[in-house]
Amino acid sequence: MKSGFTYKGRHSSEFDIIAKTKSRPVLPEMKSFTFDTPTMDGVYDFSQSNEYGHAFYNDRFFEVLLQVSADNLRSLEKKVSQIAVWLRGGGELSFDDMPFVKWNARVISELGFVPELRGRKAALTAVFRVEPFSRCFFDTANGPDLSSVIGLESNIPVDVPSRFEWQLTGGVNTYKNVACTMKVLNAGNVYIRPVIRFVGDIKNVTVGYGTKGLSVNAAESEIVIDFKRCVVYNSENLSLMKNVSGNFFDIDETVGTVNISAYVNGNATVTVEYEPRFVYNFDFDDVDWSESNAQTV
Repeated sequence: MKSGFTYKGRHSSEFDIIAKTKSRPVLPEMKSFTFDTPTMDGVYDFSQSNEYGHAFYNDRFFEVLLQVSADNLRSLEKKVSQIAVWLRGGGELSFDDMPFVKWNARVISELGFVPELRGRKAALTAVFRVEPFSRCFFDTANGPDLSSVIGLESNIPVDVPSRFEWQLTGGVNTYKNVACTMKVLNAGNVYIRPVIRFVGDIKNVTVGYGTKGLSVNAAESEIVIDFKRCVVYNSENLSLMKNVSGNFFDIDETVGTVNISAYVNGNATVTVEYEPRFVYNFDFDDVDWSESNAQTV
């Protein structure tokens, strides 16, 4: 299948490449942890026996055939050298036929170079190692770029950030305990580990999801809980981990009920920031954006 691609911000057409996808698995391989015993049928499967309660997955491998042509061997050698420099290292990868998702990738194979047709043509195979799941081209903190090529029929609201923002009203010149239940929509179809950001005169924040909870015993103008990196910090990017107790968690591929409480002086804002992730391609067709009940409390 012919399909151009963009890697590290540069499109394959810049190098006069004809790109053909040889292999692009639609599912990643699940990490399997099993125990076998001779006194039972099958095996014990512990793949989901972890603190998050779900299985995890291995990286995928995408194979892309690169066809390059030139007027002579010297020109061909020069083109291939430029391609090698471009493909070296890691970066974001996206394909023309899947323009709304991107992958963290790196080339892991040798680029075998065998000139053909008296040095006027060559075929190279690039094997990209990519993360298990694709990421959306926008996040909930900023929403989609209105200049991007999004069809008018796409099921994407123009006010995406407002769907993930909650207002907390505390005391007047005093701290007041405020509790809120947030319905957080996971717009993708893979579990997420968001950034939950509290901005305002706040202290003693608690965030809970299911049986897990995390507390930050600190008074700050901004408290940022990054569930992906498992860190907590303030507006100056200084760690608050010494003030943290409890467990980090992720949110299932549905609507997550997240309970929060905090002592608030005046007004504060809570935002949930993440990039929707997908098993393969971008798909918002069945997303009900109204399920995220951002509101003033």
